[in-house]
Amino acid sequence: MAERIVIVGAGAAGRAAAALLAQARIVAPPEATAWHAEPGRLWILERGRIDAVPFDILVVAAPVLHLLLALGCRTRAWRPEVDACGRTSVAGVFAAGALVGAATADEAARQGRIVAQAILGRAPEGAVAVGAPPERVGEDDLLAASLGVTKVALRDGGTVGIAAAARHRTDAEPIPFAPATPIPLAALAARAGERPPPRPLQIDEALA
Repeated sequence: MAERIVIVGAGAAGRAAAALLAQARIVAPPEATAWHAEPGRLWILERGRIDAVPFDILVVAAPVLHLLLALGCRTRAWRPEVDACGRTSVAGVFAAGALVGAATADEAARQGRIVAQAILGRAPEGAVAVGAPPERVGEDDLLAASLGVTKVALRDGGTVGIAAAARHRTDAEPIPFAPATPIPLAALAARAGERPPPRPLQIDEALA
């Protein structure tokens, strides 16, 4: 059976990889959004439904670090560690583009081609050069990485307020990090099976 290849992202890196990997499935907005990943399965939100897309090879070519974190890929300064062909520390999982530091569309496309050539067993045209990590990783960087968006998108959406509020927390507990993208509750409900049997009303006797 042919290997099932899934490419996350339809930017320069994703398109360049897909041009060489004709059998690959592309997962990208607005048609579908990659929500979560586990070994061999990518969970997506598509037309209001949640579906699991099986894969043998996954190419992450979009700023969705949470997918790689969920799969256990090693990172450094919030960038995945990859080799010269874009392989991460997890077998069958590749990364390319802005996620590994590509500064231009041309560089992202070149990295996408290198990854595709490696998957096809061809000699790559060069090497994936991982860009230098930011000098300082702040709260906004962590929030952006966990949500799979850019800091500009955070500011445009007003999410920077969350980071600002975190600085004024009175306790010392870290902000919990969950490697998944928020999705509509209705989509989760649609994924559920049969309704559980009804239970009697629970009353807290201390409040009665």
